[in-house]
Amino acid sequence: MRSPRLALALALALAFALPAAAADAEAGKRKAEACGACHGADGNSASPEFPSLAAQPPLYTLYQLLNFRDGRRRNDVMIPFVAKLTDDDMRDIAAFYAAQTPRPGKGADAAVVDAGKAVEVATTAARATCPISRGRSTSRASPASTTTIS
Repeated sequence: MRSPRLALALALALAFALPAAAADAEAGKRKAEACGACHGADGNSASPEFPSLAAQPPLYTLYQLLNFRDGRRRNDVMIPFVAKLTDDDMRDIAAFYAAQTPRPGKGADAAVVDAGKAVEVATTAARATCPISRGRSTSRASPASTTTIS
């Protein structure tokens, strides 16, 4: 193998991909019935308080469920629901939600959109004046090749 990192990356990818392929979305639909109260029966939440899960990548949903169950992510509402789920249950639920069609949003809060645009404009302006990122945003510049700003 050329690189131990590449080997590790491939091993991890296979470890997550193979079990995910065996997930049963139909079983996930049954297992996710309790989830529908907050996240919507088809994964489209009616409340901005709860995230929509429709069309989320299955690995993302699985990872979040594992984090809730294993205590790496705390949410008092979620913990009782995930406490007794097995890894296979979570894979099935993730497969179910991944197969759902997301509904269009109800429209964004104009103040939040404006704030986001302001951040984008400021970030773009900062990048344009930064000698390190100008035209080289995807490369890593070595200290010897960068310009010192005083």
